[in-house]
Amino acid sequence: MNKEKYLQFIAAFVIILLFNFIFYVPRVHASINSVSIKGSGGIAGFAKQNDALDIEALVSIGNSTIKGDQIFLGSTISFDSCSGSGNQDTKCTVKFPSTGSQDLGNKPLQFVINLFKNSSQLQLDDSKTASVVVDNQPPNVKISIPKSVFSGQENIVVTYEATDTACSDPTCTGFCVGIKDIEIDTNGTFKKTIDPNATGCSVVSTIAIESTNVKDGLNSISAKATDKFGQVSTQKTISFTVDAVPPNIVTNSLVILRRGISLNTFSPQSVPVEVMVNISAPDLDPNSVTADLSELNPSSGSVRGSCSPTGNDIHTCSWPINLNPGTGSSQSTSTTSSQQTSSSSTVPSRSTQSGTTSTSTPTSSSSTKTIEINASDLLGNRISVKLSKPLALDDKGPDIFSLTTDTELNGVVYARPDGNKVIATITEATGLSADEVFLHVGNDRIAASSCTKQSNWECTWQNVGFGTVSPASMSIKSDTIDLLLNPVSQDKTVSVTIDNRPPVVNDINVTPIGTISATVPQIFKVEDKIAVLINVTEENELIALADFSNFIGGAKNVPGTCSRFGDHQLCTWLSDPTSIPGTDEIEFNFTDPVRHSTIVSHSLTVLGLENTTVPDFWRNEVTCSPRTVDRQLGPFINQRVYCQVHLLPNSNPSTVFIGTPACSGDTSIVQNVESFNREFGSTTPFIKFTLKKDEFK
Repeated sequence: MNKEKYLQFIAAFVIILLFNFIFYVPRVHASINSVSIKGSGGIAGFAKQNDALDIEALVSIGNSTIKGDQIFLGSTISFDSCSGSGNQDTKCTVKFPSTGSQDLGNKPLQFVINLFKNSSQLQLDDSKTASVVVDNQPPNVKISIPKSVFSGQENIVVTYEATDTACSDPTCTGFCVGIKDIEIDTNGTFKKTIDPNATGCSVVSTIAIESTNVKDGLNSISAKATDKFGQVSTQKTISFTVDAVPPNIVTNSLVILRRGISLNTFSPQSVPVEVMVNISAPDLDPNSVTADLSELNPSSGSVRGSCSPTGNDIHTCSWPINLNPGTGSSQSTSTTSSQQTSSSSTVPSRSTQSGTTSTSTPTSSSSTKTIEINASDLLGNRISVKLSKPLALDDKGPDIFSLTTDTELNGVVYARPDGNKVIATITEATGLSADEVFLHVGNDRIAASSCTKQSNWECTWQNVGFGTVSPASMSIKSDTIDLLLNPVSQDKTVSVTIDNRPPVVNDINVTPIGTISATVPQIFKVEDKIAVLINVTEENELIALADFSNFIGGAKNVPGTCSRFGDHQLCTWLSDPTSIPGTDEIEFNFTDPVRHSTIVSHSLTVLGLENTTVPDFWRNEVTCSPRTVDRQLGPFINQRVYCQVHLLPNSNPSTVFIGTPACSGDTSIVQNVESFNREFGSTTPFIKFTLKKDEFK
């Protein structure tokens, strides 16, 4: 291209630019820069359903001024006024409706703002569309808590969420006036209004309420949200419980046990014990229970307990410990027999039978020890209680007051070869465990079957055997210890007499003592006493009893008197008068000190008495031989006449005694009279008459 043509092109281009500039100047002469629509709430772009709108337009028109009749809402409603805004813009305003308020519906509204070159509205300079969202919906609020039960030592963390929506129409999605505030209330005990200072339509946050601001027990939290138009949400409420009650440490349940026996003492020994206390709580956290046991043993500090439920919301918590208030903090309190304990400040005590060697230090004086117990429930409610336990020093071992069997008699301790019961009466301040009280018999070392506290301690052994050699012996030695590991103050040994044979009855003699007993010693009748003499072989003491109750009312166990004659004993009785006739038995029971018994019976007949004044039991017939006497022989010899009496019973009697015949009338020819065959039961006695020979001269 030559220079001339180039200059022509440039000139043409400049002319085009000039014309274009002149053409577009009137197009940008006036413009609507912005439009703002507010309801009575004063929030741009939002109005209430029944509201009046304040519409404001910022118009730019160079250095000229705009009048209200140049700018219109739509095509008919002119703006009320226009005035300079101070930044070369003109602010024009109009109120819609001009007076009062109007139902604006329930969804967003659009308005067209038209700017004309002049009031004739013939030439439109600019037009803008602006919208307003009708917010007729209250916000929605939600609250939640992480759990339903809180302790009195934790905060109730409340999560709240408030969401605002302008209206229910889909075109309102994402539009709202915003949350003004959220009010949290707990039964009136705590109340707070939260200003979220948020610009969006949703607020999510938390608030922590101290449990001290609410009451113990059932509570409720309510929340409501208010939007910037003052529309209030439906109140939402949730319930929760505050459990501010910590576990209850039962103060009077504190015990120190050894082998199940409560201790109120301690000794110079290091004694394995169990500290126990009851804690009442339906929701105890067993892992939270600790005790400071340093005053029971300085080597122990805070120790976790072992807790087990025992019913009725009670847990029993225990701590195994070596009781030794005088033990140093770095000192080992016990070692097994295979280990060796060494300390310049310790003195070995007597070795126990369990293979444990205890050590001790200078013992502190008797005093009250303090044990601090800490516990909490599953919610975290905590409690700490200091419990007092008085402990007295007991450095004295058991004192054996007596050692015997259950067959001691008159100061002699008897026993069978086996199956014996042994009893020890022991004076002891603290207590005894049967497992640690030993009886020595021969080579046997026997733990007690039981030990119980009476006025003193009484320990028993069952089924103890001594063998057959008499005398044997039994003893309690220094391996017997009390609950505090103190050994017996002095050994006790007792001699035991062995009785391995029952009594042997050799002879029984029973005789009557009564009105006819001298004449008829073999006959017992009512009112006679019974005299008994029995020979018994028995080396040891003897208890003799007789049962006369078949013949004497109430005479069930009548003791006899036994006297020793060498290896034999003579036992005698003299009963009360008999009162019951009949034939029956008397039973005799002979018992030695170890309860070997021999029972024998003796049959006896006791006759009754007839109370008739002159009883008529018999008729009689008499026959004599010879029937006549030869008077011619009379002067030369003493003739004899034999008469037999035949007793004929009227009922059913028997003869007990037939007396000597007595004669009446003229007896001058009779020299003497004899009788025979008149033994017990005879009914045919004979009478022998010897006649004088001189009477026949």
